[in-house]
Amino acid sequence: MRVPVLENLNFQLAARREEFPQSGLGATVYKIAGKWDPLDWLSVRGSFGTNYATPPASVIAGQVVNALSLIAAAGNKYLRVKTETLSGVQPETAEVANFGAILFFNDMPLNGSFRASVDYFDFKIIDEIKTVSHNQIVNTVFVDRNGDGQSTSADAGAARLVNCSAPLISRITFLNGQGASGCVQGTYGAGGAIATPGTVGDEVTSIRSVRGNGPGAVTSGIDYDIAYDFEALGGDVTAQFTATQVLSYEIDAFSLNGTVLTPAVDGLGFANYSRDGDLVSEWRGNASLNYNIGEHNIRYVTRYIQGVKDDRFLGTANEQIDDFITQNLYYQYTLPWDEDFVLSLSVENLTDEDPPFTVQQYSYDPFIGNALGRTYEIGIRKTF
Repeated sequence: MRVPVLENLNFQLAARREEFPQSGLGATVYKIAGKWDPLDWLSVRGSFGTNYATPPASVIAGQVVNALSLIAAAGNKYLRVKTETLSGVQPETAEVANFGAILFFNDMPLNGSFRASVDYFDFKIIDEIKTVSHNQIVNTVFVDRNGDGQSTSADAGAARLVNCSAPLISRITFLNGQGASGCVQGTYGAGGAIATPGTVGDEVTSIRSVRGNGPGAVTSGIDYDIAYDFEALGGDVTAQFTATQVLSYEIDAFSLNGTVLTPAVDGLGFANYSRDGDLVSEWRGNASLNYNIGEHNIRYVTRYIQGVKDDRFLGTANEQIDDFITQNLYYQYTLPWDEDFVLSLSVENLTDEDPPFTVQQYSYDPFIGNALGRTYEIGIRKTF
């Protein structure tokens, strides 16, 4: 519903009710948005709303799914993992807010126009439906070496001793069997050296986890979009820059069966391989230059993803995962006798950049790099 307040100020209100009778779930979600145009060249906008996601049809209580997953504490190997869906999974909810400004100027040099927008966003996710990290479960079953009373990723490793009486040991299978029956207790001596040999992380063969309502997360950041359109060389040129700057990415603490899997942590700028979070770069952006004349259009794009720290190897030579920057070229030709017939040619990753190295089976992470190298694509599009 649109609510005009002044000639240059209006609001939009929206609400809906969702009901899922078979599961007995339901929620009312709402959104309020507003826009104010104090000047011809300036607009201010903002919104706040809630969201709701019922468990998908694939969430079936008691269902067990088998897969492969990269397990850091087992020597960065891909191991067989099982995931059981818990009963009583609740809907996932979120609170979303954003606030920003838009600037627009005409009559710029070269018969151009300038536009820019800056928007702050804040997302709060509650009861996120996800799989409990198999890595976090493994990290809880090692012998506490630093005396803090719990096993963490700092205690875990392929050559580190397993605590055969750990609360979640039954979820781990070793070379010699499942849980405590497949585990031999070893001990550390003075200086942290192994005094009595026993089962170590390298002997883990599979992990059993659960899917349900996991820890929530809060993330905030700023979206930038700046463009300048002008005339040059007999055609139209657009120079554009878009970027997202993540300001925070806070992962809530989470426990399973009374065992702390992870404390609350700031995951910004980390790969979060050993945590229940995503790889989050502080900066991602694109810069492009587009030239159009007649039936020809050519666009050059630089894509940038900032590197992150690998939380498994802090303080080591493998701590830093590098930036990934690619240069990309795109060309389109529209047939002069048929504007619905377009030929296209593209060359992505012109300089054939390798993805940044990460310590895992394939030596790269698709969330921060692409292993395809330089790629060519030729296309034909006809619309009717």
